[in-house]
Amino acid sequence: MSGERDLLACWAVLMALTGLSLTAANAAGVVAAIGPTAAALVLAAGLFKARQILWCYLGLKDAPATWRALFLVFLVLLCGLIFAAFLLGLTQNGRAGAL
Repeated sequence: MSGERDLLACWAVLMALTGLSLTAANAAGVVAAIGPTAAALVLAAGLFKARQILWCYLGLKDAPATWRALFLVFLVLLCGLIFAAFLLGLTQNGRAGAL
């Protein structure tokens, strides 16, 4: 029963983060016109959602610390590259473009 309760709590956190991402992305009224702050918030929420899925649903919380650290570093690097590409698109186009 505790396992079901943990998964339900994880699901609730994921839904709340989805709502946060949608709110941040739609703050400007047009998703393609979001600024760097909103983009960073959406990416941070996505990073935490990916971490929750890996930890709760794929059982990474029971894996050795090395694996947990490796996946977390990968997620942080991936979000950093996506954010850098977003910023590069802002500087080259003068706006976010279609991301």
